[in-house]
Amino acid sequence: MSKLRTRLRDTTRRRPDAIGFAASRGPSHQPRQILIIAEVADEAATRAAIAAGADAILFTGTVAGPPTAIAPIIAAAAPAPVGARIAAATAADTAALATAGADFLLCGDEHTAAAALLDNRLGYILAATDTSDDGLRLLRPLLLDAVAL
Repeated sequence: MSKLRTRLRDTTRRRPDAIGFAASRGPSHQPRQILIIAEVADEAATRAAIAAGADAILFTGTVAGPPTAIAPIIAAAAPAPVGARIAAATAADTAALATAGADFLLCGDEHTAAAALLDNRLGYILAATDTSDDGLRLLRPLLLDAVAL
């Protein structure tokens, strides 16, 4: 399971208050009902986004080439999950991202190769163009982490 999926799940989960005779911790921390994913293009923007409270990082720079292109972003964002936006992702793109240590891929639904969604080391966010009820239902079997509308 990707770290992004875990963070998405935890945004809606409420932690129960302690019970019993132990010292009270005070009111339990209420999680936010929203997950903030910051789009960044370089390492400096990543550090600024993490300092501002971003829950995850979406790298919008060039990922083509060696997987080391995203490595500084991953290091600067630790421990937050880092993903990349690739409009027309291929299986080679997902393999490079997973090798580099990325957590998720945001890709387009029209030009992404089906083989790009098969690497189980990554989580997937699909940028859907068809936002009708039927169009969104068709995406359910893909087991995506999220759909960007």
